[in-house]
Amino acid sequence: MPALRDGRVREEFGGELDALAADTGPQGFALHARLRDAVRNKHHKYENVVPESSVRRSGPEEFRGGNCGRAGAGMRGEGAEGAGGGERPDGARVPEGLVREAVQRPLAARWAVYAEEVQRLVDATYRVVERTGSLDPTVREILRESGLSNQAFYRHFRSKDELLVALLDDGRRRMADYLRHRIAAARDPAGRVRAWIEGVLAQAGDPVAAARTRPFLAHQDRLAEQFPTEQRNSAEAMIGPLREVLAEVYASAGAADAGRPDADADALTVYRLTVACLHDHLRARTAPGPEETARVVEFALRGLGLG
Repeated sequence: MPALRDGRVREEFGGELDALAADTGPQGFALHARLRDAVRNKHHKYENVVPESSVRRSGPEEFRGGNCGRAGAGMRGEGAEGAGGGERPDGARVPEGLVREAVQRPLAARWAVYAEEVQRLVDATYRVVERTGSLDPTVREILRESGLSNQAFYRHFRSKDELLVALLDDGRRRMADYLRHRIAAARDPAGRVRAWIEGVLAQAGDPVAAARTRPFLAHQDRLAEQFPTEQRNSAEAMIGPLREVLAEVYASAGAADAGRPDADADALTVYRLTVACLHDHLRARTAPGPEETARVVEFALRGLGLG
């Protein structure tokens, strides 16, 4: 995404930018497109208004539409920085109060339409992958399934790979929620680590989850090269629940800072071990049995000092 080039844009688009900063999920692409169009139509010299750091990807519950109201509130200027009046650089007065709300109301309506379009594209991609088993669905197949046009697709995604990385992020964050739920039911630290590992490996035995994940295995190197930040952030979503468990364990152990284990490094190591096992089974279209899962768990627990 382009960098924020002129801070004065926030006077007029503060609510929208705050909504984008608060938003998660592939709708971020839609909101960026809406802002881009709005700025081009009104002040083309402010074309590059969206800061890279403002775009965060995916939480599953928000992506299913739960955050539309929150984003709409942001566009109405509630609690948004720069929501007041003033003058634009060209000397025209920036609307405020009810006038500002009247200006922004059509933008909120467009947001709802764009969010629905993104949802349709994502759902269509999942359906094509599940039905055909294709590791590389074409844009034409996705559009035919969604009933949308080329224009709608490229309004939200600059390429098919951008759509794929958004779906990968969405899936990982859905997984993170599922893992947190499993961890919450465990009674002790070892049980929580076991719950995380078993939850990850169980995806290979879930036909729907496995079918949705395989396309990303086929293209993971290319996607990681094109979208390194997005890839890191979505992987971090999965690692986060495990890191929290380890950080709590290490802190409660009372070890001195110099001798305390590194929760970040340990969580990353267990993540790499577990995900490598998962990917092997996804490629082979198999699932780890109880004995293999138990070996991975026991190996990790011994390494973490919890075995």
